[in-house]
Amino acid sequence: MSRIDKFKVSGNVFDQNTEKNLWELMTHHKIDGLESPIKIGKEANVFSALDKKGKRFAAKIYRISSCDFFKMRKYLEVDPRFKLKKSRKAIVEIWARREFSNLTKAYDNGVSVPKPIALFKNVIIMEFIGNKSNKEIPEASPLLKDAKPKNPEKFFNELIKNIKMLYGVNIIHGDLSEFNIINHKEKPIIIDLSHGMPINSNVSEEMLKRDIINISRYFKKQGLKINEDKLIQEIKKTKRCKNKK
Repeated sequence: MSRIDKFKVSGNVFDQNTEKNLWELMTHHKIDGLESPIKIGKEANVFSALDKKGKRFAAKIYRISSCDFFKMRKYLEVDPRFKLKKSRKAIVEIWARREFSNLTKAYDNGVSVPKPIALFKNVIIMEFIGNKSNKEIPEASPLLKDAKPKNPEKFFNELIKNIKMLYGVNIIHGDLSEFNIINHKEKPIIIDLSHGMPINSNVSEEMLKRDIINISRYFKKQGLKINEDKLIQEIKKTKRCKNKK
């Protein structure tokens, strides 16, 4: 049994196109195969994967047959960077490309996100945040919702620093909450950038406000006092770097 075959029962993930895309990534030695399921999300499933040297990565596979096609299309319609397609398969592939593009720009400019490794169609290979050696059982670092920071104020300040850096390279996360922030050794790592919108979108201000309200709600429960309006204005004053990668 191959390292793909044994996961074919994993809910609506392994259609024929996805199998071909995974084999393409294996052929080009980006990964040697899938290892273990890590997360089932609203739009994608995440697996740990290994390369031939035994290094662990994360493989994010966007579901084609069971994705929220209309929601994806709605978000892509207001993103000036991408030309909208009609078919479900094409929309999902653009959605994956959008996340990879946002990840790459963020990572290249110092934002705390997983390092993007490869993209093919609806599959993204990225850095595995957790134990990276195949000598151990794969264990991803916990989401913020499952692991409260020991020092909430320090964690919050570091998170805001990264939100400002993201804004500085013209990206707003758009779906930020404790469900897509990893607590990795008491430091925030931002994930799930598929909703990431450029600043010049006509919905960017609304999305920024939603992000700040969501994270403020979480950290207020940890005892922090936060003025959301003041924080939003502070972020909007971040110098935007037109020359960045």
